[in-house]
Amino acid sequence: MSRTKKCALAIMAMCAISLVSTTASATAVTWAIIQSASSIKLAIPDQTVDGTKLGLRNQTGSGSSWTVGNTAAIGGTLKTNYIEGGSIDITPGSNIFAINSGNYRPNPAAFNTAVTSTANPDGTYGNTSTAPGVLGAKAVAPDALGATAAYLAFRSVSFQIDSAPMPFVGPTTGGTFNTAGLSFGIANALIDLDGVSITFVGQLIPDAANVAVSNLVAANTNPNGTIVGGGIFRQITIPLNIPIAIDVDGIILNASLTGQIVAVAIPEPSTLMMAGVGLVSLGVYARRRRLSR
Repeated sequence: MSRTKKCALAIMAMCAISLVSTTASATAVTWAIIQSASSIKLAIPDQTVDGTKLGLRNQTGSGSSWTVGNTAAIGGTLKTNYIEGGSIDITPGSNIFAINSGNYRPNPAAFNTAVTSTANPDGTYGNTSTAPGVLGAKAVAPDALGATAAYLAFRSVSFQIDSAPMPFVGPTTGGTFNTAGLSFGIANALIDLDGVSITFVGQLIPDAANVAVSNLVAANTNPNGTIVGGGIFRQITIPLNIPIAIDVDGIILNASLTGQIVAVAIPEPSTLMMAGVGLVSLGVYARRRRLSR
């Protein structure tokens, strides 16, 4: 084996030893969320509001279910303490947000606080335009021939997540861990409502814009977290199933959040520096070899 190859192997070994030594005890690891593989779905089953049964459906087209506008991709970063082959816990400082999935009615810019009524004491919408949003649906009254009761949209949605240490079960470079019990939910969101009057029933849901909701957080019921790979090649998957209750301007809706977070470890600066030093050293050695010939 040539000296160049021996030198390269030695440098690679040094980098590996350095990485192992930094992960043998609890290490702060940041994970970048893969948006194409991570999403959250909001499910709100049919339920009774003020004596009338209401359910959410697609804003456009027909159908008896809510299948369009109920799911959005998520992005951001996770902050954790990580012990290779030991455990992982999610710490404060994570930044998780939802990506707009389409354009939904109502448009908060069309809300006019100067025009009010008994049904809409805070204002009304001047038109039926749409705006970008995370989630969108229309509320219908199934027992009133499916009449539309309101249009609603969720915007500017961010999430909260944290956990106690979750031990690994499996190989020392990854394995499974129990994600049941970790806290997850909507940290902040804005909801817009455009109520519609139903014949013989009236307007059940008043018009409202930028209704703030926060701290819709509960315990996860899905236990099947996984980590594959090791070192800078770790990938984490956190499955989610969160029962929540949403207070929308005084209307309580039972709901659930389901989906998953898939993220990859971001190399620590010290690891990148060690790798860079190794590559530079190898380049200098190779250049000296050429010059000495």
